[in-house]
Order: sequence, then C-alpha cells, then structure tokens
Amino acid sequence: MQKLFHLRKRTPDEIRSSDLSFNIAFDYPDAPESYMPFRAVGRQGNANVYSIVAPNLSRSDLAMISYIKPQVVSKLVEVPSDESASIADAKKVALSILSNYATSENKELIADIIAHDTAGYGPFSLLMEDSKNIEEIIVNDPSSRISVYHSTHGYCRTNLSFRGEREFRYMLNKMIENTGKEVNAVTPIIDAQLPDGSRVHAQLSPYAVRGTSASIRLSGSKRLGIKELLKNGTATPDALAYLWLSIEAGLNIIIAGAPSSGKTTLLSALCAFIPKSKRVITVEEDVNEVKIGEYLPNNVALQGASGDKPIHVNEQIINALHMRPDMLIIGEVRGQETKEVFFGANVGVPFATTMHSNLDSNALINRLISKPMSVEPQSLSALDLAVLMNSSGINGRKVEKIIEYKWLAKGEVEEEGVNHDGYIANEVFSGGNSLETIKKSKVLSKYASATMSSTSAAMKEMKRRAAFLNRLLMQEYESVNAAEYVRSYGVTL
Repeated sequence: MQKLFHLRKRTPDEIRSSDLSFNIAFDYPDAPESYMPFRAVGRQGNANVYSIVAPNLSRSDLAMISYIKPQVVSKLVEVPSDESASIADAKKVALSILSNYATSENKELIADIIAHDTAGYGPFSLLMEDSKNIEEIIVNDPSSRISVYHSTHGYCRTNLSFRGEREFRYMLNKMIENTGKEVNAVTPIIDAQLPDGSRVHAQLSPYAVRGTSASIRLSGSKRLGIKELLKNGTATPDALAYLWLSIEAGLNIIIAGAPSSGKTTLLSALCAFIPKSKRVITVEEDVNEVKIGEYLPNNVALQGASGDKPIHVNEQIINALHMRPDMLIIGEVRGQETKEVFFGANVGVPFATTMHSNLDSNALINRLISKPMSVEPQSLSALDLAVLMNSSGINGRKVEKIIEYKWLAKGEVEEEGVNHDGYIANEVFSGGNSLETIKKSKVLSKYASATMSSTSAAMKEMKRRAAFLNRLLMQEYESVNAAEYVRSYGVTL
C-alpha cells in the first residue's frame, strides 16, 4: 500500500469520467497514518487528509469505467422491481463484466467506484462505508472538496468532489428518498433521518449562498455507549459513577457544550443507568438521535413530526407530562419548550437534556432565563447539574466540568460567594478530580436521602460503582455489552 504514494506524480490530476457523478483528485497524505482498502488518512502539510487511494488508475482504466458502467446499469435493471440492488450486488456484476476484458490490477477499485455510483450514492456511500471512523460528511458547495470529521484525526479534506450541482442534488435526493423527503425548490431546506439513524441536513440556494450544501452525521452504525466513553477518555469512571447516582436520585441534568462536542452521545450513554423499571418518555424534533429502547423496554419515544402540520416539541413535552412518566429525556432544549421541561421538574418529573452553551456555569443560567427559553426564576431552581462538554482539546471530546447548583432562599443570597440570582455553582469534577473532592456533594446527600442511608455510605457506593465501571476497561470485559454489564450491578454485589 505504501508504494502507491510514490507514484502519484506520474498520474493525471483528476479522474473525470463523464459517467461518474464525482471526481477523484490524486491528492494523498505525505505522511499516511492509517490505511483501509482503497483509503489512507494522514497529514499533508498542515492539513489532515482523507483520501480514496487511486494513483494507479490509468487512462485505459478511466475508459474502462465509462465503458463498463452502462453495462452494469443494464444488468441492475433486471433486478425485480420489489427489490433494490445493493452496492455489493453492483460490485459483483462489475467484476463479472471486467473478467471478460484484459485484466487490470485496479479491477477491484474500478468495480468499487462503479458500484457506489450506480447502486449507492456516489461519494456519499463511498465515505459512509467507513462509518466506523467517519462521524460526519460535509459538503460546503457543489464545486468544493468534500470534507469529513474523522473520529481520530478530526476535520479532514478528502480528494472527492461532485462534478456539479446536478450530480450533487441527484445523489443527495437518492440517499433520502426512503424518508419521504426531497430537497427542491418547494422544500429548499430539509432535515431527514436515514434508516440507520444517520442525520441529513441540506439547503439550496439562496439559503445556501454558494449553492447546495449538506451535512450528514453518521450515527446509526457506531453509537457510543459507556464502554466507548471510558476507552476514549470522554469521561472517567469516577465521573460516570457520580452521574449514575445522580440519575437514580432523580436529579435534573443539562449536558451543555458547543456543536459536535459529544452532548447527545453522552446523554444516550447515560440512559443505561436509568433503572429498567422506570417509564421514560423521550422527546425530540424530527430526528431520533437518542435511542434507548435497548436499555428500557418501558420507553415511549415522541417527536415533532415533519410535514404539512408539524407538531412543536413544546406540545410533545406537554403531551409527555400527561403520560405519567418517571423521567423525561429531551434531545435538546433551545426555545419555549424549556419552560415546560422545568415545569415538569417542579411537579416531580426529573429530566436529562442537552443544550448549546459555552463552558461557563453562569452563562448556562443566563441562557436559560433569556429569550427564547425564558425559564421563570421560581422554576429555574429545579436545575441540579450541568455537565460541560469540550471538544477543543488535543484529546478530543471530554467531560470538562460537572457543576452542582445549590439554590438558596432570599435571606441567604447576601452571603459571600452567592450569585445575585440566588445560587452557588460548585465544580465537583474538573479535569482529573477524584471522588475525594465531592464529600459534600448534593448528589451524595440526595442519593442518601433516596436510599435512607448516610452520605458516607453514599460515598462508598459511588466508589464501588467507579471500580465496577473501571473493570470495563480491562481486557477480560472486551466483549461484554456495557448496558448488560451495568444491569448486572447489584446482582454481583
């Protein structure tokens, strides 16, 4: 594989076949760090590059692609109308046809390119094939290089680009056709969820000034759980044990941070800590990112429907409160629905949700009380914890801080260290803090009260759970399902 990189100067600048929807530039990492079939990821100057490795494609190979593709399409048309040909089917057909011609050392790659451009979604499906590593696919405009967000290397420029607006829009609509949506002049802005859980957002001009743009968040095939959070360093066993107790104690939690900082991933993972007997209602907009059915059989998922008569999330939260939930999980709060969430918390229905905010405990409160959220001061005191996520460091996404809010009576507000809005924000976890820093934690006292024990007993319980979670990092638990492992706690004690 490495020998291929020495050949790139002897190849044309780009593959430009009239039969392909996309171009492949001969642009590869100078210092490759990882390889897959037909792929390489690494550095090129100061940039991260994710490339489809095709430096050996000759002019005759390009001619072969143009010649073979119509034959593949013709064969695929013979597939029964109630079935759809897969990319694997298309590749087998392409390889079968290629076997009738002079052998090319690139026939696997030729067949793969043709298959994705006929039965797949062109460069979209070519990149989606690597969903284990790629978290998001970004197209800024039809003429620009496609970018990806790689789980290890962050944002990377690829060597793929669409041939134009028409090809881009065709593949985009082909990808979302099973969702009942289409990006066109009537619906120039769409949000859609693919069957595997991936989320597609796209906009046409004039809303996207430079032409059609799209963002595809690949979530269905690689949703992260407790085990992955621990292994990736997103959260420590101590922090997760603390959050585990807070959920069992019925505290209200907001996970905050910048876009793509791992908020929804953490929220979904924490659902493994909710007792199995609880009736939990999840509420989201028009895409289902928080999937907790495997954890909780008594879960009901609601969403604001897309269509001619969409239902606002605010209405669905009101509906959820009528369904006698033990807990609400809201994908994200951003507007007037926040007031209903806090209303529910004040009548005894705890919640966990996410929110966009910077890494500051006071900024989070200020956003909650400001428009469009406008949470009333008397309701705001229901907030117990804020988990602040950070994705800007060299170590990737992580729990930066966990804040406990202590709300005081009017007579206590003048005390030193008390915010003028009547609360004290205590950092119970920050960086590498250990459990020893939270002996006076609100979570410990609430858990002790809920279990009719002492705070010292609650502290010992937290340490036991941290040790229990830490064993997920050991090799002997490599194949264990984390949700099932968490469920086994208590049985093994």
